[in-house]
Amino acid sequence: MATEDFYAWVNGAWLNDPEVKIPDDYPRWGSFLMLVEEGMHGQIEILESLSSKLDEDESKLNEEEIKLALIWKASMQRFEDWQAGKGDYAAVESELEALDATIGPSAASTPEAFVENFAKYIARCQELGIGGPIDFDKGANMEASDHEILDLGPSGLSLPSRAYYLDDNFSEQRAWYRAHLEKVRDMVGASHLEEDFVERVVRFETKLAQITMKRDQSRNYDQYYTITTLDDLPGQLNTLRHLEAKEANFAENKAENGDADVLTEAKVTVSEEEIARIRDFLEVAVSHLGLRKVMEDNYRKNYPDADAATVEEAQYRLTVYDGDYFRRVFKLIFREANHADIRAYMQYKAIRSASGYCTKEMDEEMFDFFSRKLRGQKAQKAPEKRTVNLVNSWVDMLMGKIFVEHFFSEKDKETLLDMIHDVVKVMEASVKRNDWLADATKGRALEKLKRFRSMIGYPDKWKDFSALVLTVEDSLYEMRQKVMAFEYQAEFLDKINGLKDKTKWEMPPSMVNAYFHPQQNVIVFPAAIIQPPFYSRTMSDVQFDLPERLQGSLSDAVKELVLRAANSGGIVAVIAHEISHGYDDQGRKFDHDGNMNDWWTPEDTEMFTEKTHIMTEQVEEYVFIEEDADGAGEPKEHKMSADLTMGENLADLGGLSLGLQAFNQHLDDQGVDDEGLRIALCDVFFRSWANIWKSKQSTQFAVQALATDPHAPPHFRGNLCKNIDMFHEIYGTKPGDGMYLPPEKRLVMW
Repeated sequence: MATEDFYAWVNGAWLNDPEVKIPDDYPRWGSFLMLVEEGMHGQIEILESLSSKLDEDESKLNEEEIKLALIWKASMQRFEDWQAGKGDYAAVESELEALDATIGPSAASTPEAFVENFAKYIARCQELGIGGPIDFDKGANMEASDHEILDLGPSGLSLPSRAYYLDDNFSEQRAWYRAHLEKVRDMVGASHLEEDFVERVVRFETKLAQITMKRDQSRNYDQYYTITTLDDLPGQLNTLRHLEAKEANFAENKAENGDADVLTEAKVTVSEEEIARIRDFLEVAVSHLGLRKVMEDNYRKNYPDADAATVEEAQYRLTVYDGDYFRRVFKLIFREANHADIRAYMQYKAIRSASGYCTKEMDEEMFDFFSRKLRGQKAQKAPEKRTVNLVNSWVDMLMGKIFVEHFFSEKDKETLLDMIHDVVKVMEASVKRNDWLADATKGRALEKLKRFRSMIGYPDKWKDFSALVLTVEDSLYEMRQKVMAFEYQAEFLDKINGLKDKTKWEMPPSMVNAYFHPQQNVIVFPAAIIQPPFYSRTMSDVQFDLPERLQGSLSDAVKELVLRAANSGGIVAVIAHEISHGYDDQGRKFDHDGNMNDWWTPEDTEMFTEKTHIMTEQVEEYVFIEEDADGAGEPKEHKMSADLTMGENLADLGGLSLGLQAFNQHLDDQGVDDEGLRIALCDVFFRSWANIWKSKQSTQFAVQALATDPHAPPHFRGNLCKNIDMFHEIYGTKPGDGMYLPPEKRLVMW
């Protein structure tokens, strides 16, 4: 019944249909992935056509199309070779040799030599896209978001999150990981690897997990970043900011393999001697990356009018995330007892980075562990689908450009822009009548809304791939190395100390998704999501049963209203969701220019926090029971984290509330005064909301999502409409009903 479980009631026929199964090549199935699958088939057709034209007459293709065709052909050749029994470990062995020549026992015969050479190898990993415990990146200055600067942050875990290494609920997954490492060792050959390879990898990664923030803690980035300079960083290590709540984590840690001080003490500091060693380590890494010259040259090029004093202060600027992590990780790196473990750990990272270019056996093993076991995906995707994914990971905007030409309508873009305008209007009205923000804060909220931007369908300026040179003679692995080098130059070196490109998209038009960027105050909707069930153009696109009043023969005018209702509960609510992120528990900490600047008063924050306690209560009621696969063990309870999901849950509520307000305003503008018709149309709105989240998922995927995903489970999201008064008016809920919430327990922020 609608009053018991609205999500299940709306989607019941689909959820209970035995013919609707999760495809073997997906760990879940639902609205998003149906669109992904549809878009994938379209992209396969495009790439196959380009490949055929390349074979027939290369002159028929432009340079961008040739790149797409070359990647397609090389990737598909890989699968043909594997099918024929071909394949080798040359790519893996080459990287292991480079590693051994840098941090192997002969090359690093003393602890001091190991540390220095490890800094060099960290630089190499940065260039080649190999993971490690320290990550150099670039990003917008948190306090001056128009400027991109160097970042330094934690990295390096192979499992989905810290919890997988430490929580009792994931003991089985840890056993799977050990078995996986044993198989990898046997394939590559133990002689190529550190002795006790498996134990060493697990031991060092567990230590990294122990000094890493929990997933929900990492959302509070305003509390653990420090802006400093390359020269000042070492001397400031003991004062680099960290999340104070993280200190409680260390009491939970066990130090069975040494490093008890690093892993269990709530606070650690580095000594003067360690500071000197850290300075040397960073200077070696920075030198091998060539960062100082890049930062100097870029700053002078991009800020030609800066005076000498400004240049001296700003050209080496960087942001460090989680000072506590770096105080601890350098201690781990410096201790000789960890050096063989670090070697084994980096060997695994090198193997994994090249694993898709070796043998079918290695490729299958990586899939078996990371996708089949951890996510519940039964089978690998077909070669064509895997190649589409590869193309999008390497040259996403080249694929996106052609995708838009084939599958996107400018009329849809205009319609969406109108819908965004409607949501912004109701958001403005909501801010003005808000009863829990101070007047001064309301003014700043309205200023932020006034500066808000939207980008729909595709970027105004396409990424330039002309510097990426691929040839028909290149193997797929050689192409990969070229792509990594291109990305390292174009997206890292060229961007440091530059002005932020506000036209840049963080995802391609072919991706079924959308996002709000707090540092740009912009929402982005790629072309691929502007499709049913999120956006319906005709009545036949609507994927759920309509209320009885709206079944049968309808006038064209009513059909238009039904479509508007369906789209309001779909794409408009998603638009409102993204806009709401600018005012959620984290987005509110960025001002109208996208700078980290908490513009709320303490009283505003107190009222906001009090309201969010209502959401916490709703989240804490959600429990997923994981039954033992063999039926012999005890079921495991997996709970949703209120802190991890708070931002997305608040945005969902904003999407529902603002989307419904925008729809009712549309009905007013259209002069719809038939109360029965309005109720039926709002019924469509709620059904559409529940429908877009319909999903089936494997147990493993559900477990991983609860541990790592800031979004709530689909069932929870679909039923958030119980916070909206009109929902209860339409369906007549009463105390005792599953969907009933007392008015004081309903959370509406906007």
